[in-house]
Amino acid sequence: MKDIAVWGYGNYGRQMVSAVEKYWDDLRITGIYDRRAGELRDQDARLRDPDEIRGDYEKGLFEAVMIAVNLERQYREMRDALDAWGIPVFELGREEDYHPAADLVRTESRLRPIRQEGYALYVFPGLLGTVSYTPSNGIMYLFDEEGRALREHWDTYAVRDNFTHQYDFPVRFGSPLLQPIPLAGDWCVLARLWAFNYSHFLCESMDLVQLLEEAGFTGTYVISDRPYCREIMHLYGIGDERIRTVRDFKRGSVYRFERVYYPKLLKNDKHRSAPVLRRMAERMTAGWEREPDRYPARLYVKRSGTRKLLNGDTAVRRYGLTVIDPDTLPVREQMKYFYNADLILSPHGANSATSLFMREGTALVETFGRNWVKYSYINALRAKGVFYVPVVQGPIMPYIPVVSRDPNADYFMEKENLYGGMEIALRLLGETP
Repeated sequence: MKDIAVWGYGNYGRQMVSAVEKYWDDLRITGIYDRRAGELRDQDARLRDPDEIRGDYEKGLFEAVMIAVNLERQYREMRDALDAWGIPVFELGREEDYHPAADLVRTESRLRPIRQEGYALYVFPGLLGTVSYTPSNGIMYLFDEEGRALREHWDTYAVRDNFTHQYDFPVRFGSPLLQPIPLAGDWCVLARLWAFNYSHFLCESMDLVQLLEEAGFTGTYVISDRPYCREIMHLYGIGDERIRTVRDFKRGSVYRFERVYYPKLLKNDKHRSAPVLRRMAERMTAGWEREPDRYPARLYVKRSGTRKLLNGDTAVRRYGLTVIDPDTLPVREQMKYFYNADLILSPHGANSATSLFMREGTALVETFGRNWVKYSYINALRAKGVFYVPVVQGPIMPYIPVVSRDPNADYFMEKENLYGGMEIALRLLGETP
Protein backbone atom coordinates (compact mmCIF):
# COMPACT_ATOMS: atom_id res chain seq x y z
CA MET A 1 0.00 0.00 0.00
CA LYS A 2 1.37 3.42 -1.03
CA ASP A 3 0.37 6.52 0.93
CA ILE A 4 -0.08 9.66 -1.16
CA ALA A 5 -1.41 13.18 -0.69
CA VAL A 6 -3.57 15.21 -3.08
CA TRP A 7 -2.96 18.93 -3.69
CA GLY A 8 -6.11 20.60 -5.02
CA TYR A 9 -9.74 19.89 -4.19
CA GLY A 10 -11.81 21.71 -6.77
CA ASN A 11 -14.13 19.85 -9.13
CA TYR A 12 -11.14 18.31 -10.92
CA GLY A 13 -9.47 17.25 -7.68
CA ARG A 14 -12.62 15.69 -6.25
CA GLN A 15 -12.96 13.55 -9.37
CA MET A 16 -9.35 12.41 -9.09
CA VAL A 17 -9.84 11.49 -5.42
CA SER A 18 -12.99 9.55 -6.35
CA ALA A 19 -11.16 7.67 -9.11
CA VAL A 20 -8.28 6.70 -6.81
CA GLU A 21 -10.64 5.41 -4.14
CA LYS A 22 -12.72 3.48 -6.66
CA TYR A 23 -10.08 1.87 -8.87
CA TRP A 24 -6.69 1.89 -7.10
CA ASP A 25 -6.77 -0.63 -4.27
CA ASP A 26 -3.04 -0.24 -3.62
CA LEU A 27 -3.17 3.53 -2.96
CA ARG A 28 -4.25 5.35 0.21
CA ILE A 29 -4.90 9.10 0.34
CA THR A 30 -3.71 10.33 3.74
CA GLY A 31 -4.05 14.06 3.18
CA ILE A 32 -5.82 16.50 0.86
CA TYR A 33 -4.44 20.05 0.61
CA ASP A 34 -6.36 23.09 -0.64
CA ARG A 35 -6.35 26.82 0.13
CA ARG A 36 -10.06 26.54 0.94
CA ALA A 37 -9.49 23.76 3.48
CA GLY A 38 -11.28 25.63 6.23
CA GLU A 39 -14.53 26.03 4.33
CA LEU A 40 -14.34 22.58 2.71
CA ARG A 41 -13.33 20.46 5.71
CA ASP A 42 -16.92 19.32 6.26
CA GLN A 43 -16.66 17.56 2.86
CA ASP A 44 -13.54 15.59 3.85
CA ALA A 45 -11.80 15.48 7.23
CA ARG A 46 -8.43 14.96 5.53
CA LEU A 47 -8.39 18.53 4.16
CA ARG A 48 -5.47 20.71 5.25
CA ASP A 49 -3.80 23.96 4.22
CA PRO A 50 -1.06 23.60 1.54
CA ASP A 51 1.39 25.35 3.89
CA GLU A 52 1.41 22.08 5.87
CA ILE A 53 2.52 19.89 2.95
CA ARG A 54 6.24 20.17 3.56
CA GLY A 55 6.03 19.48 7.27
CA ASP A 56 3.61 16.56 6.83
CA TYR A 57 5.94 14.99 4.27
CA GLU A 58 8.88 15.30 6.65
CA LYS A 59 6.75 13.58 9.31
CA GLY A 60 6.29 10.65 6.92
CA LEU A 61 2.53 11.05 6.46
CA PHE A 62 2.79 10.31 2.73
CA GLU A 63 5.34 9.29 0.11
CA ALA A 64 4.37 11.55 -2.80
CA VAL A 65 1.87 14.23 -3.86
CA MET A 66 -0.63 14.00 -6.70
CA ILE A 67 -1.32 17.46 -8.19
CA ALA A 68 -5.04 17.79 -8.83
CA VAL A 69 -5.60 21.07 -10.67
CA ASN A 70 -6.49 21.62 -14.31
CA LEU A 71 -4.88 25.02 -14.91
CA GLU A 72 -1.49 24.60 -16.53
CA ARG A 73 0.19 27.62 -14.95
CA GLN A 74 -1.02 26.69 -11.48
CA TYR A 75 0.03 23.07 -12.06
CA ARG A 76 3.56 24.15 -12.97
CA GLU A 77 3.82 26.43 -9.94
CA MET A 78 2.77 23.58 -7.64
CA ARG A 79 5.16 21.14 -9.30
CA ASP A 80 8.04 23.63 -9.00
CA ALA A 81 7.27 24.02 -5.28
CA LEU A 82 7.26 20.24 -4.72
CA ASP A 83 10.54 19.91 -6.61
CA ALA A 84 12.08 22.64 -4.45
CA TRP A 85 10.93 20.84 -1.27
CA GLY A 86 12.26 17.50 -2.51
CA ILE A 87 8.80 15.91 -2.53
CA PRO A 88 8.10 13.35 -5.29
CA VAL A 89 5.16 14.00 -7.65
CA PHE A 90 2.81 11.05 -8.07
CA GLU A 91 0.93 10.37 -11.31
CA LEU A 92 -1.72 7.72 -11.82
CA GLY A 93 -0.35 6.69 -15.20
CA ARG A 94 3.04 6.30 -16.82
CA GLU A 95 4.53 6.72 -20.26
CA GLU A 96 4.78 2.95 -20.61
CA ASP A 97 0.99 2.64 -20.29
CA TYR A 98 0.72 3.95 -23.86
CA HIS A 99 1.11 1.39 -26.64
CA PRO A 100 1.15 1.69 -30.43
CA ALA A 101 -1.81 0.41 -32.42
CA ALA A 102 0.28 -2.56 -33.55
CA ASP A 103 0.26 -3.89 -29.96
CA LEU A 104 -3.54 -3.91 -29.72
CA VAL A 105 -5.87 -6.50 -31.25
CA ARG A 106 -7.14 -5.37 -34.65
CA THR A 107 -9.67 -6.70 -37.13
CA GLU A 108 -10.41 -6.31 -40.84
CA SER A 109 -12.10 -3.18 -42.10
CA ARG A 110 -15.56 -3.46 -43.62
CA LEU A 111 -15.05 -0.25 -45.57
CA ARG A 112 -13.60 0.52 -48.96
CA PRO A 113 -9.82 0.97 -48.69
CA ILE A 114 -8.53 4.40 -47.71
CA ARG A 115 -6.17 5.25 -50.53
CA GLN A 116 -4.56 8.37 -49.13
CA GLU A 117 -0.82 8.52 -48.72
CA GLY A 118 0.27 9.39 -45.21
CA TYR A 119 -2.73 7.85 -43.41
CA ALA A 120 -3.42 4.51 -41.78
CA LEU A 121 -6.75 2.99 -40.75
CA TYR A 122 -6.92 0.78 -37.67
CA VAL A 123 -10.04 -1.18 -36.72
CA PHE A 124 -10.23 -2.41 -33.12
CA PRO A 125 -12.82 -4.89 -31.84
CA GLY A 126 -13.96 -4.49 -28.24
CA LEU A 127 -11.86 -1.40 -27.49
CA LEU A 128 -12.66 0.31 -24.19
CA GLY A 129 -13.16 4.03 -23.65
CA THR A 130 -13.63 6.42 -20.74
CA VAL A 131 -13.88 10.21 -20.66
CA SER A 132 -11.38 12.37 -18.82
CA TYR A 133 -11.96 14.42 -15.69
CA THR A 134 -12.60 17.48 -17.84
CA PRO A 135 -15.12 16.57 -20.58
CA SER A 136 -15.20 20.19 -21.72
CA ASN A 137 -11.76 19.42 -23.16
CA GLY A 138 -13.27 16.63 -25.21
CA ILE A 139 -10.91 13.82 -24.25
CA MET A 140 -11.73 10.11 -24.23
CA TYR A 141 -9.02 7.59 -23.39
CA LEU A 142 -9.01 4.41 -25.50
CA PHE A 143 -7.51 1.20 -24.12
CA ASP A 144 -7.88 -2.57 -24.24
CA GLU A 145 -8.74 -5.25 -21.70
CA GLU A 146 -5.08 -5.56 -20.71
CA GLY A 147 -4.88 -1.87 -19.82
CA ARG A 148 -2.85 -0.73 -22.83
CA ALA A 149 -3.81 2.83 -23.82
CA LEU A 150 -3.75 3.67 -27.54
CA ARG A 151 -0.68 5.84 -28.13
CA GLU A 152 -1.91 7.11 -31.51
CA HIS A 153 -4.71 8.91 -29.68
CA TRP A 154 -2.11 11.12 -27.97
CA ASP A 155 1.18 10.94 -29.81
CA THR A 156 0.93 14.25 -31.67
CA TYR A 157 0.98 16.36 -28.52
CA ALA A 158 1.72 13.98 -25.63
CA VAL A 159 4.84 15.64 -24.28
CA ARG A 160 5.24 17.23 -20.88
CA ASP A 161 5.94 20.69 -22.26
CA ASN A 162 2.55 20.81 -23.99
CA PHE A 163 0.18 18.94 -21.72
CA THR A 164 0.54 18.50 -18.00
CA HIS A 165 -2.20 15.94 -17.37
CA GLN A 166 -1.57 13.19 -19.86
CA TYR A 167 -1.19 10.68 -17.00
CA ASP A 168 -4.23 11.68 -14.93
CA PHE A 169 -6.15 8.56 -15.93
CA PRO A 170 -9.79 8.67 -14.78
CA VAL A 171 -9.90 4.88 -14.24
CA ARG A 172 -7.29 2.19 -13.73
CA PHE A 173 -6.77 0.59 -17.10
CA GLY A 174 -6.94 -3.19 -16.86
CA SER A 175 -8.44 -3.15 -13.36
CA PRO A 176 -10.73 -6.11 -12.54
CA LEU A 177 -13.03 -3.54 -10.90
CA LEU A 178 -14.04 -2.19 -14.32
CA GLN A 179 -17.50 -3.16 -15.50
CA PRO A 180 -17.69 -2.00 -19.13
CA ILE A 181 -20.99 -0.89 -20.63
CA PRO A 182 -21.38 -2.48 -24.12
CA LEU A 183 -22.02 -0.23 -27.14
CA ALA A 184 -23.03 -1.97 -30.37
CA GLY A 185 -22.07 -0.92 -33.88
CA ASP A 186 -19.25 0.98 -35.56
CA TRP A 187 -17.67 4.01 -33.88
CA CYS A 188 -15.05 6.63 -34.63
CA VAL A 189 -13.70 8.39 -31.53
CA LEU A 190 -12.52 11.90 -32.44
CA ALA A 191 -12.47 13.05 -28.80
CA ARG A 192 -8.70 13.12 -28.41
CA LEU A 193 -6.16 15.60 -27.11
CA TRP A 194 -6.89 19.19 -28.28
CA ALA A 195 -9.87 18.07 -30.39
CA PHE A 196 -12.09 20.50 -28.46
CA ASN A 197 -10.25 23.40 -30.12
CA TYR A 198 -11.89 24.87 -33.25
CA SER A 199 -8.73 24.82 -35.35
CA HIS A 200 -7.56 21.38 -34.24
CA PHE A 201 -11.01 19.89 -34.80
CA LEU A 202 -11.39 21.44 -38.24
CA CYS A 203 -7.87 20.58 -39.43
CA GLU A 204 -7.09 17.37 -37.54
CA SER A 205 -10.47 15.67 -37.16
CA MET A 206 -12.48 16.67 -40.21
CA ASP A 207 -9.85 15.18 -42.54
CA LEU A 208 -10.51 11.86 -40.79
CA VAL A 209 -14.25 12.31 -41.24
CA GLN A 210 -13.68 13.01 -44.94
CA LEU A 211 -11.66 9.82 -45.39
CA LEU A 212 -14.14 7.66 -43.49
CA GLU A 213 -17.13 9.05 -45.37
CA GLU A 214 -15.35 8.48 -48.68
CA ALA A 215 -14.77 4.87 -47.57
CA GLY A 216 -18.45 4.33 -46.75
CA PHE A 217 -18.45 4.63 -42.97
CA THR A 218 -22.00 4.84 -41.56
CA GLY A 219 -21.25 4.57 -37.85
CA THR A 220 -21.27 7.03 -34.97
CA TYR A 221 -18.73 9.77 -34.22
CA VAL A 222 -17.69 10.70 -30.68
CA ILE A 223 -16.70 14.37 -30.48
CA SER A 224 -16.10 17.15 -27.97
CA ASP A 225 -19.18 18.82 -26.56
CA ARG A 226 -18.14 22.26 -27.88
CA PRO A 227 -21.08 23.64 -29.95
CA TYR A 228 -18.89 24.49 -32.94
CA CYS A 229 -17.74 20.87 -33.25
CA ARG A 230 -21.32 19.72 -33.67
CA GLU A 231 -22.05 22.63 -36.00
CA ILE A 232 -19.11 21.74 -38.24
CA MET A 233 -20.34 18.14 -38.41
CA HIS A 234 -23.82 19.36 -39.36
CA LEU A 235 -22.43 21.62 -42.07
CA TYR A 236 -20.50 18.67 -43.43
CA GLY A 237 -23.72 16.64 -43.58
CA ILE A 238 -23.48 14.43 -40.47
CA GLY A 239 -26.78 14.43 -38.54
CA ASP A 240 -27.33 14.18 -34.79
CA GLU A 241 -28.27 10.52 -35.12
CA ARG A 242 -24.60 9.82 -35.89
CA ILE A 243 -23.07 12.11 -33.25
CA ARG A 244 -22.32 11.56 -29.58
CA THR A 245 -20.39 14.02 -27.44
CA VAL A 246 -18.26 13.21 -24.41
CA ARG A 247 -21.07 14.50 -22.20
CA ASP A 248 -23.17 11.54 -23.35
CA PHE A 249 -20.73 9.32 -21.44
CA LYS A 250 -20.68 9.18 -17.65
CA ARG A 251 -17.38 10.09 -16.04
CA GLY A 252 -15.90 7.24 -14.09
CA SER A 253 -17.68 4.67 -16.26
CA VAL A 254 -16.07 2.50 -18.92
CA TYR A 255 -17.59 1.60 -22.29
CA ARG A 256 -16.81 -1.28 -24.63
CA PHE A 257 -17.22 -0.38 -28.30
CA GLU A 258 -18.12 -3.22 -30.65
CA ARG A 259 -15.77 -1.80 -33.30
CA VAL A 260 -13.70 1.37 -33.37
CA TYR A 261 -12.57 2.71 -36.75
CA TYR A 262 -9.49 4.80 -36.17
CA PRO A 263 -7.89 6.66 -39.11
CA LYS A 264 -4.61 8.36 -38.28
CA LEU A 265 -2.42 10.91 -40.04
CA LEU A 266 1.04 9.45 -39.67
CA LYS A 267 3.85 11.61 -38.31
CA ASN A 268 1.51 14.62 -38.16
CA ASP A 269 2.40 15.23 -41.83
CA LYS A 270 0.30 18.26 -42.81
CA HIS A 271 1.53 17.98 -46.39
CA ARG A 272 -0.36 14.66 -46.65
CA SER A 273 -3.52 16.01 -45.02
CA ALA A 274 -3.70 19.04 -47.34
CA PRO A 275 -5.53 17.35 -50.26
CA VAL A 276 -7.98 15.71 -47.84
CA LEU A 277 -8.79 19.06 -46.23
CA ARG A 278 -9.24 20.55 -49.69
CA ARG A 279 -11.84 17.88 -50.55
CA MET A 280 -13.53 18.40 -47.19
CA ALA A 281 -13.81 22.15 -47.75
CA GLU A 282 -15.06 21.68 -51.30
CA ARG A 283 -17.82 19.39 -50.04
CA MET A 284 -18.89 21.91 -47.41
CA THR A 285 -19.02 24.82 -49.87
CA ALA A 286 -20.45 22.89 -52.84
CA GLY A 287 -22.95 25.03 -54.74
CA TRP A 288 -21.97 28.29 -53.04
CA GLU A 289 -21.87 31.48 -55.09
CA ARG A 290 -20.23 34.79 -54.22
CA GLU A 291 -22.47 37.35 -52.51
CA PRO A 292 -20.61 40.67 -52.90
CA ASP A 293 -23.60 42.72 -51.75
CA ARG A 294 -23.58 40.97 -48.40
CA TYR A 295 -19.94 40.09 -47.73
CA PRO A 296 -16.93 42.42 -48.13
CA ALA A 297 -13.94 41.66 -50.36
CA ARG A 298 -11.34 42.71 -47.77
CA LEU A 299 -11.45 41.46 -44.17
CA TYR A 300 -9.63 41.93 -40.90
CA VAL A 301 -10.35 39.01 -38.58
CA LYS A 302 -10.31 40.39 -35.05
CA ARG A 303 -8.90 38.13 -32.37
CA SER A 304 -10.48 38.53 -28.95
CA GLY A 305 -8.45 35.93 -27.05
CA THR A 306 -4.69 35.74 -26.61
CA ARG A 307 -2.01 36.57 -29.23
CA LYS A 308 -3.87 39.69 -30.37
CA LEU A 309 -2.35 41.99 -32.99
CA LEU A 310 -2.52 45.25 -31.02
CA ASN A 311 -2.11 47.64 -33.96
CA GLY A 312 -4.21 45.86 -36.54
CA ASP A 313 -6.45 48.93 -36.75
CA THR A 314 -3.72 50.76 -38.69
CA ALA A 315 -3.98 48.21 -41.51
CA VAL A 316 -7.77 48.37 -41.33
CA ARG A 317 -7.71 52.08 -42.09
CA ARG A 318 -4.89 51.95 -44.63
CA TYR A 319 -6.32 49.12 -46.74
CA GLY A 320 -10.05 49.57 -46.24
CA LEU A 321 -10.63 46.33 -44.37
CA THR A 322 -13.94 45.31 -42.81
CA VAL A 323 -13.56 44.04 -39.25
CA ILE A 324 -15.30 40.86 -38.14
CA ASP A 325 -15.24 39.14 -34.75
CA PRO A 326 -15.63 35.37 -35.31
CA ASP A 327 -16.64 34.85 -31.68
CA THR A 328 -19.93 36.61 -32.45
CA LEU A 329 -20.71 34.60 -35.61
CA PRO A 330 -22.04 31.09 -36.23
CA VAL A 331 -19.58 28.81 -38.01
CA ARG A 332 -21.47 28.93 -41.31
CA GLU A 333 -21.42 32.71 -41.30
CA GLN A 334 -17.67 32.72 -40.63
CA MET A 335 -17.22 30.36 -43.55
CA LYS A 336 -19.30 32.67 -45.76
CA TYR A 337 -17.14 35.68 -44.88
CA PHE A 338 -13.94 33.80 -45.69
CA TYR A 339 -15.39 32.27 -48.85
CA ASN A 340 -16.40 35.66 -50.25
CA ALA A 341 -13.26 37.60 -49.34
CA ASP A 342 -10.43 38.24 -51.81
CA LEU A 343 -7.96 39.45 -49.13
CA ILE A 344 -7.91 38.59 -45.43
CA LEU A 345 -5.62 39.84 -42.66
CA SER A 346 -5.74 37.58 -39.60
CA PRO A 347 -3.58 37.17 -36.49
CA HIS A 348 -2.58 33.53 -36.08
CA GLY A 349 -4.99 31.40 -34.10
CA ALA A 350 -8.07 29.25 -34.43
CA ASN A 351 -9.75 32.01 -36.48
CA SER A 352 -7.28 31.50 -39.30
CA ALA A 353 -8.40 27.88 -39.75
CA THR A 354 -11.52 29.11 -41.54
CA SER A 355 -9.19 30.09 -44.39
CA LEU A 356 -9.73 26.49 -45.56
CA PHE A 357 -12.93 27.82 -47.11
CA MET A 358 -11.32 30.61 -49.12
CA ARG A 359 -11.54 30.48 -52.91
CA GLU A 360 -8.68 29.72 -55.25
CA GLY A 361 -6.73 32.83 -56.21
CA THR A 362 -7.46 34.75 -53.00
CA ALA A 363 -4.91 35.73 -50.32
CA LEU A 364 -4.45 35.31 -46.57
CA VAL A 365 -1.99 37.49 -44.65
CA GLU A 366 -1.37 35.85 -41.27
CA THR A 367 0.56 37.66 -38.52
CA PHE A 368 2.61 36.13 -35.69
CA GLY A 369 4.18 37.40 -32.50
CA ARG A 370 7.82 36.34 -32.35
CA ASN A 371 7.13 33.92 -29.48
CA TRP A 372 4.68 31.72 -31.38
CA VAL A 373 5.33 31.10 -35.08
CA LYS A 374 3.56 28.10 -36.61
CA TYR A 375 2.52 28.06 -40.25
CA SER A 376 -0.31 25.65 -39.50
CA TYR A 377 -2.37 26.24 -42.62
CA ILE A 378 0.28 26.74 -45.31
CA ASN A 379 0.01 23.26 -46.85
CA ALA A 380 -3.79 23.22 -47.00
CA LEU A 381 -3.91 26.72 -48.51
CA ARG A 382 -1.34 25.83 -51.13
CA ALA A 383 -3.43 22.77 -52.03
CA LYS A 384 -6.41 25.09 -52.50
CA GLY A 385 -4.52 27.63 -54.58
CA VAL A 386 -4.79 30.38 -51.94
CA PHE A 387 -1.85 32.80 -51.66
CA TYR A 388 -0.39 32.60 -48.15
CA VAL A 389 1.68 35.49 -46.78
CA PRO A 390 3.02 34.99 -43.22
CA VAL A 391 4.27 38.11 -41.41
CA VAL A 392 6.34 37.75 -38.22
CA GLN A 393 6.93 40.41 -35.60
CA GLY A 394 10.48 41.72 -36.12
CA PRO A 395 13.33 41.72 -36.12
CA ILE A 396 13.29 39.20 -38.95
CA MET A 397 16.21 36.82 -38.47
CA PRO A 398 16.94 33.21 -39.43
CA TYR A 399 16.32 32.34 -35.78
CA ILE A 400 13.76 34.33 -33.83
CA PRO A 401 14.71 34.39 -30.14
CA VAL A 402 12.06 33.85 -27.50
CA VAL A 403 12.01 37.06 -25.49
CA SER A 404 9.00 36.14 -23.38
CA ARG A 405 8.02 32.91 -21.63
CA ASP A 406 4.45 33.47 -22.74
CA PRO A 407 3.83 32.21 -26.30
CA ASN A 408 0.31 33.65 -26.10
CA ALA A 409 1.41 37.23 -25.50
CA ASP A 410 -0.24 40.04 -27.48
CA TYR A 411 2.08 41.92 -29.82
CA PHE A 412 2.63 45.03 -31.91
CA MET A 413 3.67 44.48 -35.50
CA GLU A 414 6.24 46.77 -37.08
CA LYS A 415 4.50 48.77 -39.80
CA GLU A 416 7.20 47.89 -42.31
CA ASN A 417 6.45 44.21 -41.81
CA LEU A 418 2.68 44.55 -41.65
CA TYR A 419 2.31 46.88 -44.62
CA GLY A 420 4.94 44.93 -46.57
CA GLY A 421 2.97 41.72 -46.15
CA MET A 422 -0.27 43.39 -47.21
CA GLU A 423 1.34 44.89 -50.29
CA ILE A 424 2.85 41.56 -51.31
CA ALA A 425 -0.62 40.04 -51.07
CA LEU A 426 -2.13 42.80 -53.16
CA ARG A 427 0.48 42.32 -55.87
CA LEU A 428 -0.21 38.58 -55.88
CA LEU A 429 -3.85 39.46 -56.45
CA GLY A 430 -2.90 41.70 -59.32
CA GLU A 431 -3.86 44.87 -57.49
CA THR A 432 -1.83 48.05 -56.99
CA PRO A 433 -0.92 48.63 -53.32
